[in-house]
Amino acid sequence: MTRTQPPPLVRLLLWAAVAASSMVLTVLGLYRTSFFIIAPEPPEAGAGRAMVLFGSVLAVAAAAWAHQLRRPVWVRLCVAAPVLIGWTSMAAPESLLPQLLALVALPAAFAGFLGGIFDRSGLPR
Repeated sequence: MTRTQPPPLVRLLLWAAVAASSMVLTVLGLYRTSFFIIAPEPPEAGAGRAMVLFGSVLAVAAAAWAHQLRRPVWVRLCVAAPVLIGWTSMAAPESLLPQLLALVALPAAFAGFLGGIFDRSGLPR
């Protein structure tokens, strides 16, 4: 029995779902971890950090998949940008550094997302 690959458009749409899920989970996790008062850490902050970390894992998966789909290098790097947010979220959980880094990394990830969708190099002509 031979194994067939899904059509290129299906692979592209599945990649787009993984990349979009990465950005959505990162934003929702950042929302749960941002609090601006000096008080004990709220219980949802731990769940928020886990969401940011899972969004980072999905960003790495989307970047690896973009490599397999033969997308340009800038698309791969931009899609992997939320990894920096996950790293700072784990390294400095009580600072606003992840939120500040998100101001740069999430637009870059969105640019890579759009670049990966509209790049026609991997699709048949």
